[in-house]
Amino acid sequence: MGLLRNLSTEEIIAQVVQGRRLAKELSLPRVLKVVFMGMGEPLANLSNVKQAVEALSDMRRMGFARKRLQISTVAPSPHQVLALKGMRCQLVWSLHSPCDTLRAQLVPTSLFSTMELREAFLTVFRSSSGNPDRRFMVAVVMIAGVNDQPENARELAEFLIPFYEDPEVGLSVNLIPYNENPELSEHQFAASDVKTVQKFRKLVNESLPGMAIHIRETRGANASSACGQLATELKRQHERAVTIIKQQADVEAV
Repeated sequence: MGLLRNLSTEEIIAQVVQGRRLAKELSLPRVLKVVFMGMGEPLANLSNVKQAVEALSDMRRMGFARKRLQISTVAPSPHQVLALKGMRCQLVWSLHSPCDTLRAQLVPTSLFSTMELREAFLTVFRSSSGNPDRRFMVAVVMIAGVNDQPENARELAEFLIPFYEDPEVGLSVNLIPYNENPELSEHQFAASDVKTVQKFRKLVNESLPGMAIHIRETRGANASSACGQLATELKRQHERAVTIIKQQADVEAV
């Protein structure tokens, strides 16, 4: 999609205000949780995100509980992770694979090793005096034949041991079925099947007993509406329309 610009603090808060207003007008459930994720990297806009979290968690302003604010990040650098110290929110690390070679393929912006990033997260939890919230989620998008094999599960479990054994960290894992994208068919990515994901979870839990491992319910797969997909498809439709118009104009000119 490319970067257009960062949202301001006011624009971030305005989305929550508007969401609450619309929920009330449409008799929908109240907006009780805010997750920073999707079409951008929160730590690339850290100054504005920090101010937004302060406003959202302030009981005199937006009044969200710390456990109801979640920052989901690929962790661009250890320095940016360390800047999360003191923020009143939960953290989610979009890890996808602890193997640096594979992660570099799945997260092309990766410039630092997973070991370096893991140490940065551990430092945040050990030095934050309760901020962020001690509950910490590691997210893995499950891609068939890519990162869902038994060896991947055992590798993930071994990598997570320092979090699992640290009393300052309430670790959980979120396994997310891949949302298939027809426009990326050249990569031949497909979602892991249910049995494979369940086996993966079982293998991780064998090494890390009692740790919560969630399998996310898939939503929006039929409409290709995962993070960024809808906006990207609209952009492609516009580009295709412009190409057709230009071709028609060339034909008429001839």
